[in-house]
Amino acid sequence: MGPDRAARRPLREVLTLLLDSGGRLVDSSPMYGLAEGVRGGLLTEMAARPRVFLATKAWTTGRERGLEQMQRSAQLLRTQVIDLMQIHNLVDWGTQLATLCSMKAEGRIRYIGITHYTISALSELARPRNRARHRLRSVRLLTRGARTRDRVATGRCCARYRGYHQPAL
Repeated sequence: MGPDRAARRPLREVLTLLLDSGGRLVDSSPMYGLAEGVRGGLLTEMAARPRVFLATKAWTTGRERGLEQMQRSAQLLRTQVIDLMQIHNLVDWGTQLATLCSMKAEGRIRYIGITHYTISALSELARPRNRARHRLRSVRLLTRGARTRDRVATGRCCARYRGYHQPAL
């Protein structure tokens, strides 16, 4: 999209409609091309950052590359604090989780999440060995259409943020 105001006008209209309708969640990712920069630009231009819950993802391997990607996301989104940073598709999740915990302790992110496109892959997080190693007190699966078996397999409670209601078992 770049700096062309005319090209960004429809996107601004969508964001305005979202906010005027009571929406808060603005999700992005480095994998979505120019999305982080466009979203950051629009939120700044509209002075709307305080009105949104800003979520993005990390999707890389290695500590340094993960940290660089997360810092770049914050820069493109034009924010000091990201509300929800998610490790996408369990890519190097042990390494990235340690980085996220440090960033959370520093106040650079508010919540930590882990995403995957299949529910069964998330059961790796609930294994006692992984929970102990990474100090996961508990894991909560937040998804649409989850089967009871899958919910039970992943345990309880990892990342929770305002406005989301977990489906009943």
